[in-house]
Amino acid sequence: MNDMKDSNDINSDEDEQEYQRRIDSIKPHYSTEEELLQFNIEDVTKFIANLEKSNVELASAYIEDPDPVYYEAMTENVAIIEKKKNQLIELQNLLLEKQGLFIYNIVTYNRNKQKMSKKLLYLGQNEAIKMDVLLMGKEYGFSVDQLMELAGLSVASSIYKVYNPSTLSKKVLTICGPGNNGGDGLVAARHLVHFGYKVDILYPKRTDKDLYKNLTLQCEHVGCELIGSLPTLEEIINTYSLVVDSIFGYSFKGDIRAPFDSIINTLSMLPSDLVPIASVDIPSGWDVEQGNIRNTFTPGLLISLATPKKCAENYKGFHYLGGRFLPKSFLEEMNIEIPKYPGSEQCVDISFQEHEDPTL
Repeated sequence: MNDMKDSNDINSDEDEQEYQRRIDSIKPHYSTEEELLQFNIEDVTKFIANLEKSNVELASAYIEDPDPVYYEAMTENVAIIEKKKNQLIELQNLLLEKQGLFIYNIVTYNRNKQKMSKKLLYLGQNEAIKMDVLLMGKEYGFSVDQLMELAGLSVASSIYKVYNPSTLSKKVLTICGPGNNGGDGLVAARHLVHFGYKVDILYPKRTDKDLYKNLTLQCEHVGCELIGSLPTLEEIINTYSLVVDSIFGYSFKGDIRAPFDSIINTLSMLPSDLVPIASVDIPSGWDVEQGNIRNTFTPGLLISLATPKKCAENYKGFHYLGGRFLPKSFLEEMNIEIPKYPGSEQCVDISFQEHEDPTL
């Protein structure tokens, strides 16, 4: 934990002052103002990249251990990243002005950004982190368990739309990871039972937190069976009509470690026409921005939560959006437009929707 906290020392006022002193000390080495501007642009770009990397690490740590220190550090990072991105635009505009090119200043940028025709946004990892940080901050006041309950309900509702229990002859297997994505899966499993499904749960790496213990207990009370290990490929085919993948979410990075490496390998061999997979927010093993770079399974149904992520830009299966909890003021702050949810539905079909890059 101490290493993670140290990685955010860049956020302090002292670091800001040191950064400015370093910039001032370098100025005499540049013969023109254009060269200095170019250096500043490169330096601020690196500064932003380091903070974004830090936030990814903090998000992963927060999932494993919901320590408020991690959350506070992410909140500080988000604010500084926004400030530095605006500074970067100003520097780029100054450089364009010096070069005699078209001036596209930050005021014009912000005005035009608001005027752009809004399409469904596919968010990158850092945008997704920023979204959760804002939602669970003081301004919007959501709690982790509240968001998890709403997300899990929308997952179950989406599955009901595509794989109705009347069409399934066998049980549903829900596979849960150790973090928030796994918590979404536990909530979804409970609601699926209420919707008429028979559900088994594989939860191989349980989290020693009251929230997850309570979710597991709730699943047991509605009749979910918690199994100790992943069945063989043949056993899955013979026992289950659907697998719900809630192993990894948007903060996943790096190598897939045991026991989830073998689980994902087995899912990748599963015949999709016999036992389709429904993935929660991110197909487990996919890179949140680059997609299926490991050539693992492709789910038959993807349920994106709050907003879809960039890995789903070219996804061609059933695609639903769930997590009907974003306030209008939040959507305006993030410059996001989402499809209208019909009536009292907890999900909406976004298969083959147009999208745009939120970084443009």
